[in-house]
Order: sequence, then structure tokens, then C-alpha cells
Amino acid sequence: MKQIIIIGAGSGISQAVAERFGKEGFRVDLIARDEAKLEVIRQKLEEKKIESCYIVADASKYQSLRNALDQLDQLFGTPDIVLYNASDPHPGDFNTLDWNDISKACDTTIGGAYHTIKIMLPYFEKSKKGTFFFTGGGFALEGDPEWLALSIGKSGLRSLVQALSKKLKHSPVRCSLLTVKGFVNSAGQKYTPEKISDIYWKLWSTSDDFQNEVIY
Repeated sequence: MKQIIIIGAGSGISQAVAERFGKEGFRVDLIARDEAKLEVIRQKLEEKKIESCYIVADASKYQSLRNALDQLDQLFGTPDIVLYNASDPHPGDFNTLDWNDISKACDTTIGGAYHTIKIMLPYFEKSKKGTFFFTGGGFALEGDPEWLALSIGKSGLRSLVQALSKKLKHSPVRCSLLTVKGFVNSAGQKYTPEKISDIYWKLWSTSDDFQNEVIY
């Protein structure tokens, strides 16, 4: 059975991706800090006959994330996909944020993504397969003073994935950043979790023309 790990799992994009890939026969493993939210997602997946489990961990803390990913590897083996969907959407501008606020947000948005790569890349390279997915944001393309920490975080994440894609150029391991240029809204028309999950599925299903970044 194919397997996807979703880090930073919650309602919205994570749940939609879990359901989309689960419908295609993937088992889904979830990592996040909030156990109550994880259990809600697990129950919804169970109702849809999707095999899943979760581990409570903090993506911004290296050892916490390492323990969770190593445990999943011991239980189920190396996954086919790891989706890093964690971020710290902390609003604020130059007047309301200090550097500690920004640094803390970046520990999740950039640091957690970096540690995910550090932990999972050896597993992927050993199995000679694997795909990294990362959820980016439009603030990486044009910073917003009212969302300063998120702008810096998503810009750093984008640079990180660009560097990773160059490293993996001649590797069977793949990576891609989905840069979402709007606020995810279930009641909207374009930026619904379901439409975003379809983009991830299309990326995964593509072999001849794989893209390292999709701007949506």
C-alpha cells in the first residue's frame, strides 16, 4: 500500500489531501501538535474507509519531529510522499512584531521543512524513491506588511525548496512547492482545499513533466 505522511495536519488542505490520496488507495499518516484535531481527522478518514494513524509532534522542534518520523518508518516503512503543510500564520506588522515573533514563526514554516528534508532524504535515497511536497504561499512572491512573519517564512521556504530541487536534479527523489496565491476558503471558488488537493494529486501522477513549483 502506498503511503503519504502529512506534517502540520489539520482541517483544510491537509484533510482534503488526506481524503484525495486516501481515495486512491494511500494510507495516510498525520503529524501535528493538536491531538484533538488529529483525532477528528482520523475519524473522518475512517468513515471513508481510509486507513490512517496519527502521531502528536511539534514540527518546529527537531527531536519531536524526528521521533515521529522515525516511529512511522519503523511501523510502516518509507513513505511514498511527505507533505509539509505546517506554518505559523501569525499576523502583525513592523509595529506589532518583534524578532522573537518572526523567529518563532520561521521555526515552523522554514525550520520544520528543513528538518523534514534532513530526516527523510536519507530514507528516500536509500529506497531510491520518494516525493517531497511543500505548501507555499503568495506572500513569498510579494511580501505583505500586515503578514510580515508569514511573508518571511514563505519566502524562506520557497528558497529552501528551490535549493532542494537543484540538489535532486539527477535523483529519483522529487520535490515540489505548491505556491497558493490566495487564502484557502472552503466557501470560495478557486482556493478551496479540494481544488488544492487535486493539484497535489496531479503533481504526484505526473512523471514526464514534473514541476518543482506550481503557482496557483
